[in-house]
Amino acid sequence: MPILDGDQFRADWKNFLDNLKGPISYKLGDLQSASDGEFGYTHMIQYIRGTTLDGKPFKLNLRETDVYRKVNGKWMIIHVHASVPVNLDTRQGIFLAK
Repeated sequence: MPILDGDQFRADWKNFLDNLKGPISYKLGDLQSASDGEFGYTHMIQYIRGTTLDGKPFKLNLRETDVYRKVNGKWMIIHVHASVPVNLDTRQGIFLAK
């Protein structure tokens, strides 16, 4: 099973945040989690606000599910899925859905 290491995780977020200028607001909502002691998951909505590099307001409500596995006594992220709902008629993402 692939393990997402901290450097990869930070690089993904840095790539995203490099497209915004501060201040950036980040809030978690509707956090749910469960574990059986070997595997676990979290699901949340991430509320991200900021300004794009060209000065436009940026708002995104991102749904994320992370899957964890306990490896040598440490919880490791083994899968990350992030998405926004899609309007099937317009094929456009609904970036402020809750």
